[in-house]
Amino acid sequence: MDDKIKKMKILVIAKVFPSISETFILRRIVELIKRKNTVKILARYGDFSSLHQHIKKYNLLSHLHFYHIPRKIWRRILFQIMAEYKVISHSLKSFSKCINFFLHNPSDIISGRTFFYYTSLQKLSHLFPFDIANVHYGGNAQIALILKKLGIVRFIVVNFHGNDLRAGIRKREIYRKIINKVDLVIANSQYMKKELIKIGFPENKIIVYYPGIDLKEYQWRMPSIKNKKFYNYEWS
Repeated sequence: MDDKIKKMKILVIAKVFPSISETFILRRIVELIKRKNTVKILARYGDFSSLHQHIKKYNLLSHLHFYHIPRKIWRRILFQIMAEYKVISHSLKSFSKCINFFLHNPSDIISGRTFFYYTSLQKLSHLFPFDIANVHYGGNAQIALILKKLGIVRFIVVNFHGNDLRAGIRKREIYRKIINKVDLVIANSQYMKKELIKIGFPENKIIVYYPGIDLKEYQWRMPSIKNKKFYNYEWS
């Protein structure tokens, strides 16, 4: 059955990768690789202090690419000039897309974001366009929208996890620009789906996917607790 499923080129977008506290993202990446899809990862930075065993097992660091947007204005200007040179040296067509004010929000061009995102993936141009941008956390969807306008990705799937939903509940307008432009939204509960609809996402674009873990990776063991009274209360 799996042989009949189309193998896809998928770009996973996250703010932090790897991150030992976000194994739910890692597990979805591993599942995509197991299904023999071509998977690449785009992140702003990574936490390498503690790496999950799957990082090495599936050689995920070789799939990882970072984008860098300097905070200091003078550094951003310098990096933007370098990024523009890289793009124009690579492809005049791509350069024209990066500066197209009819395609992009003017602030994305002036700030250099169109160039920073393009150059971070320039080495993967042989894979353009990716079939899917699989975005984790709603706040990262803006990156995927820019990549779609640049012709780097075709469809945008956004995974909401929790903090991003709460941000949207407090301030609904933060997702105004992406509500009608993403192709699919994944909620991890029926409650989240209802709240996303309230924010303004079309119901027909939302599916519920319940996160889980592979129990085969874990072995239960009796906790070592010296306080017997506490032990009896918690575990008996």
